Amino acid sequence: MYLLLYDNSNSLSISVVNKIVIMHVFPITGTIISVLFLGFDFLYIRPRLKNKQSRVGVRLFSIVSICILVMVVHYILEKVADIV
Repeated sequence: MYLLLYDNSNSLSISVVNKIVIMHVFPITGTIISVLFLGFDFLYIRPRLKNKQSRVGVRLFSIVSICILVMVVHYILEKVADIV
């Protein structure tokens, strides 16, 4: 991700902001997604789908749904409410 956001301009402040975003915001977002998924997996999916064959599909659907939910909440907080 650093290579995608790297800017060759001479502005030092833009480079520093990009590094801060990459090193602080992305791990926080990943931690939120993983905590939500693990909680949902342990508390809801595993007890209900112990002996079913569709466990992998349900887990895949749940992780994609949680990622979309976090993306929508982040977009609303950043663009609409101007909080982030």
